[in-house]
Amino acid sequence: MAFADDLRDAIRTERMRRRMTQSDAAALVGRTGKWLSEYELGKKDPGVAAVFSLAERLGIELLAKAPELDIRRSTLERDTKIL
Repeated sequence: MAFADDLRDAIRTERMRRRMTQSDAAALVGRTGKWLSEYELGKKDPGVAAVFSLAERLGIELLAKAPELDIRRSTLERDTKIL
């Protein structure tokens, strides 16, 4: 789970860069310092919503890239009927 590990590291790094305690950072999303400590140590999986919310509050921009689709014009024309 490289993405999950990278995001955990990014959150920890940004929190420390801002000189925030775990309690202060966790409070941004209504959680406790213990919750964030367990997450940063990889002991707890708090769920996508909580992690994305914390990342957003810390100013971490998350980008997703979908694989490029290989749609050829001939396939599109064959499979699409215009009425």
